[in-house]
Amino acid sequence: LAPGLHLVFGGAYWASRYQPGAVRAFGRAVGAVAGVDSVVLGEIRTSVLMLAGDVRWYPRDAGRGRGARTPRRPLRPFVGGGLALHLPDIEGAPLNGTFVEQTLDAVAVGVGASTGLDLALLPNVTLTMHARYDLFNGAAFASLRAGASYVFDAAPDPARAARARGATTERTR
Repeated sequence: LAPGLHLVFGGAYWASRYQPGAVRAFGRAVGAVAGVDSVVLGEIRTSVLMLAGDVRWYPRDAGRGRGARTPRRPLRPFVGGGLALHLPDIEGAPLNGTFVEQTLDAVAVGVGASTGLDLALLPNVTLTMHARYDLFNGAAFASLRAGASYVFDAAPDPARAARARGATTERTR
């Protein structure tokens, strides 16, 4: 995008189950509306697939020229943020096939912010570790993440490329 700014695409998946106390409280609320003491709901599970596009700012790269995108430093701190598509899936015997499940399974667009470190292993491969905070559909959650990235635009250092061209020219003469 610009010196120090990079467009990063990512994804995440997580799954959990609602705490039994929360499910029982929901069952009592449904029972009150239905005119019975309580409704036994059993286990309710949730999972979310998230696909995100973020802009990351690497302060150490901000002063470098446009063609110098190859990470020279092994550790590169960053801050970033962007948009994410959240695809939730709520499962549980009493919810399956109901309008409640359809409502809870609604796809949502959210925003996220992150900060972390990239560790450059090779010019095109980095390990990333970061903290992220996401907001979507009235829900907010924080996460700690680790993963690997492939850098598509790892352009060579201009000085090294010039030396390599010079060496090639010398050999062909």
